[in-house]
Amino acid sequence: MKYTATACSFVAALIATVTFQAIFTPPGGTDETSGAPLLLHDLHFLGFIFTDTLAFFASCISVLIFLSILTSRYSFDDFIVSLPRKMILGQSILFISIASMLVSFITSLSASMRHRPTLVVLLKPLASFPSILFLMLQYPLLKEMISSTYGKRLFYRDTKNWLQ
Repeated sequence: MKYTATACSFVAALIATVTFQAIFTPPGGTDETSGAPLLLHDLHFLGFIFTDTLAFFASCISVLIFLSILTSRYSFDDFIVSLPRKMILGQSILFISIASMLVSFITSLSASMRHRPTLVVLLKPLASFPSILFLMLQYPLLKEMISSTYGKRLFYRDTKNWLQ
């Protein structure tokens, strides 16, 4: 769990860095006199701002969750309930961060390439590939953690009632 939390916190910090920087270099550029973005009134640009902000805050939250896993005291009770819950929450928020970062990329591309929308349509399925790949690779771990944390399997025993 410690190695998974370390790797996930690295990815989340990388996403936070990229999405933070993307706000200050808006697609389409800025007006030289006022400094306002040129595509300020475009709906794709507003979608870019929203999804990039969502990706930034989700990645910051997942970094904090993974850091709380790395700095926990590792008692027996932590391994049963607290750490798996934090890992489930951290991975779920990291997936939201990755997905919204990719949606931010597509909306930025749509705002920049509005004169050639066929190119954007061709790239949309390609942009969803990393989030689907992350989900496919992390789903077995997430499923196991959810079933062992919230399922009956942990305390369920196939025994007969001894009072009968």
